Amino acid sequence: MALDLPADDAGQSIVDADQDGPIRRPRRALDDTHCPSSNTNEDISSNKDPRRRRQQAVGIVDRALVAVPYQVGQSSLKQLERILDKDLLLITSFLTKRLVKLGSRQVVIEKLNRAIERLRDLETSLRNIDESLDTRISEIITRIVALEKEPELTINQFDASFRFEDHRKRVSWIVAKYLARRGYIRAASHYTANEDLRELLDSELFLLCDRVYRELKAHKLDSALEWAVSQSETLARHKSTFLDEIRVQQVVLRLKDGDLEGATLLLKSFGHAMLERCEDSRKLFSALVLLRLRDNRSTKSKEQGSSNKGKNGAENGENTLPLLRRNRGTKDCQRVLLGVPNVFEKVESEQSGSDPASCENDNAPTLVCIYCADNERKRCAICRRYRELMDNRRWDHLAQEFERSVASIYGLSQHPLLESLIHTGLCAVKSTSCKDHRNATCPACLPEWQQYVDEVPTSTKLNSVLICPITGEIMGYDNPPLTSPGGCVVSERGLRVLQRSSTDQDGLVECPRTRQMVPSDEFQKLFIT
Repeated sequence: MALDLPADDAGQSIVDADQDGPIRRPRRALDDTHCPSSNTNEDISSNKDPRRRRQQAVGIVDRALVAVPYQVGQSSLKQLERILDKDLLLITSFLTKRLVKLGSRQVVIEKLNRAIERLRDLETSLRNIDESLDTRISEIITRIVALEKEPELTINQFDASFRFEDHRKRVSWIVAKYLARRGYIRAASHYTANEDLRELLDSELFLLCDRVYRELKAHKLDSALEWAVSQSETLARHKSTFLDEIRVQQVVLRLKDGDLEGATLLLKSFGHAMLERCEDSRKLFSALVLLRLRDNRSTKSKEQGSSNKGKNGAENGENTLPLLRRNRGTKDCQRVLLGVPNVFEKVESEQSGSDPASCENDNAPTLVCIYCADNERKRCAICRRYRELMDNRRWDHLAQEFERSVASIYGLSQHPLLESLIHTGLCAVKSTSCKDHRNATCPACLPEWQQYVDEVPTSTKLNSVLICPITGEIMGYDNPPLTSPGGCVVSERGLRVLQRSSTDQDGLVECPRTRQMVPSDEFQKLFIT
């Protein structure tokens, strides 16, 4: 690979023994796709044509389909630039400036051997980057070629000749990507095989993300820590604290296991930069001193003993809450799995002042402050300060942070493209009449979508757009709207369709709304403002 060296008349020599800094080469943008020296005049003039550039550009909807290989290739280019600007030039600068000052022949040979080893390592890294770039470029070319074979999904006006088969590859691609991102890996695999989308979907990436996400939900850190360490530089560039949150959770697990020595060793590895970025990491130092592990099983046994002594207390009006707490076990687990609320848990939380979500497993050891360790019901301000840090709901936060980090690194949107398109489409077609007057041709009127459509906001339209329920065409000047005596609005062409389909000899047509036979001349023109 050739390097762009500075010109001799730049006023600075390539090898300068008076300076100790490494040799720097002039930097240029790696994503500059237009090179005037290699383009002809015809290519330059064509690039200036806005119509030609608009045809060559990738649509805004299609960008999400090529985002992953593009972002991975861009990261490889940045890694290549770092190797050339830092590692390689440091070695060459040392060989040209420092090596000549060494007097011992043996030391020179040792330094040369070390430099050769580092150059070989750099060569291996460059070859790996080169192979990765070739793979990503071929993926981008394959996807762009597949996109060019079909028209874009963005249609500025209603097209009566719209056919799903004209956009089948693109729509299937969007659906497969939605299934893979939402964790339906098996369904995505079968669907991808049926639609021949194996070269267009990043299956390995989504499989890895699904495995890490599921392990975080299962309260496991191994895969998440391995992924975060491998992407540490990229996470730092995107200002993500996911790796810091994982390391904080490691310390929390050590504290919950009672391993103070292991927690202390992990805390010593926290750097100043991490303490500045992550607020929870600063809480751990005081948590190590103020929090204490309490075994709830011993506390329960004491309560059970006291309740056995006063088992007749219920008849005398005494509190029977310890008996309810003692009977919690398998039935409560079944309630959680089946989604049945636990009434006992609600009563206990109201009387003890604790959070119901933190009472999932009473027998598990909990972390409380040293002032509340001997009193199970007591919760002070210190306990509330560290409750979110020690709560099991923190695992859900880690899973969400992982999804945000993946979306930021690989250029993905926070929500799958299919969800965004459906949400936008339903907002556009939803109206106030969708619930009162259902239409079979309106997607917002479908009963399967009713629960989701109710939460979708109704957009304010400055210009009314009417679609004929008979023909599905837009009503306008060339196809004026007509209203029946029963209040049903149809187009002029729709009325002709009703007349042709009518079997009545007197010229009566069936009103689509009231299902009554009315004369066609009673349909009146409708003027909309």
